[in-house]
Amino acid sequence: MSDPTPPRVLLVDDDPFLLEGLRRQLRGTFELTTALGGHEGLDLLRTAGRGSFAVVVSDYQMPRMNGASFLASVRDVAPDATRMLLTGQADLNGVASVVNRGGVFRFLMKPVSRDVLTEALRAGVEQHRLVTAERELLEQTLQGSVKALTELLSLASPLAFGRATRLRRLAGSLFGAEDPMPWHVDLAVMLSQVGVLTLPPTVLERIEANEAISSEEQAMVARLPAVAEQVLAGIPRLDEVRAGIRLQVARYADPPSSPGAPAGDELPLGARVLRVVQDYDSLETSGQPASEALRTMTGRGGTYDPRLLSALTAWLADARSAEVIPIRVGELFCGMVLADDVVAESGVKLVPRGHEITPSLLERLHNFSRTSPVREPMLVFAASRKGARPPVGPALPHAPHDLTTTP
Repeated sequence: MSDPTPPRVLLVDDDPFLLEGLRRQLRGTFELTTALGGHEGLDLLRTAGRGSFAVVVSDYQMPRMNGASFLASVRDVAPDATRMLLTGQADLNGVASVVNRGGVFRFLMKPVSRDVLTEALRAGVEQHRLVTAERELLEQTLQGSVKALTELLSLASPLAFGRATRLRRLAGSLFGAEDPMPWHVDLAVMLSQVGVLTLPPTVLERIEANEAISSEEQAMVARLPAVAEQVLAGIPRLDEVRAGIRLQVARYADPPSSPGAPAGDELPLGARVLRVVQDYDSLETSGQPASEALRTMTGRGGTYDPRLLSALTAWLADARSAEVIPIRVGELFCGMVLADDVVAESGVKLVPRGHEITPSLLERLHNFSRTSPVREPMLVFAASRKGARPPVGPALPHAPHDLTTTP
C-alpha cells in the first residue's frame, strides 16, 4: 500500500536562502512549494486553484507586499488554507493587524527550530482538515436539503418544477466547462420557483399557457421572489442564494433603486442569470422562436448583463442542432430531459418540456400510464439520454395518479 500524499505547504519569503533552509529542514514531511514574495505567492495560489495548499506560511517583513497584506489576500484567494506568520521581535507591533486582517492561525518567532516549525505545520494541516471536512459536510447536508425541497416542488407542482429545470438548463449554458456555474447560482435558479406554490393552480396554468391574468394575480406574481426568499430564510448559508432571488427583477444598467443598492456587476450573479433565463423562457413559452426572443431581449437596452446575453446567444446557436429522439414511457430513465410536453390522450398537459425526469416523476408517469393513456412516443434530447440512469431502489409507495394541477 502506497503512502498517502504529504500535505502541501506554501512558504513565502523574500529571502531565497531562508526558503532553501526551510526546504531542507522539512523535506520528506511535507510537499513544499516556495515563493519569493507575496505577489509570486498569490500567483501560485491562483494557478494551483482553491484547496491546493493546506498551509500557507509567510514572513512579515517583505518588500512591495508585507505579510499582513499578503495573508489578507490569501484569505480571499484560498480561504480554506491555514495561514501562519513568521516574524521577528521588531515586527511585534504589526502582528495584531496581520491576525485581524489575515485570520492567522499561528505566528512563529524567528529563528524557529525544525521541531517547533514541524509541530506548528502539523497543527495547521489538521486545522485545514477540520475546516474542509466541516465545509464538505455542510455542503452535502445543504445539497440534500435542497434536493428534498426541489423534489417536493416536482410533486406539488410539475409545472413549476418543469420551469425550474428549464431555467437550470438555460443557466448552465451560460457557463463553460472550465468555469462551471457556481453552486449558489445553481441553487438560486432551482429554488426561484418555490414561491409559485402559493399561486392558485389555475393562475399558474394560465401563465404557462400565455393567457392573460388579472391585476390582482399580477400582484401575486410580483411577490413571488419575496415569498421564495422568505421560505429559504430558515436555511443557513444561503445568503447569496436569497440575494440572487430577491434581486432577480433588477435591470443591469439601471441606477440603484435606493442608496447602497447594487447595480451592474455589483448585482449578485444569481440575480443577473435569473433575469436572463426567466425572460427568455417566458418569451419562448409565449410562442416566440429563439431568434425572435433574442431580438426582443437585445432591444431591451440595459436590462441584461451583456456577457450573459452573448453567452445565451452562442449556446442557442448550437442548441438548434441538438438531436431529439422519440421514446416510450417504459423506456424513460432518470436524468433524461423532455424536448416536448408530455400530454395525455385527453389533451391534458402532464409535464412541460424541459423537465428533467426524476425518480418521483418517473413513478408518477408510470402510475398514470397504467390507468390513462399517454400520447407516445414522447421526445427527449439525445444528449440527455447518454447520461440518463435507471431508477435505483423500489418504486415510491402511494404515488398519486393525477399529474395535473387541477382536481
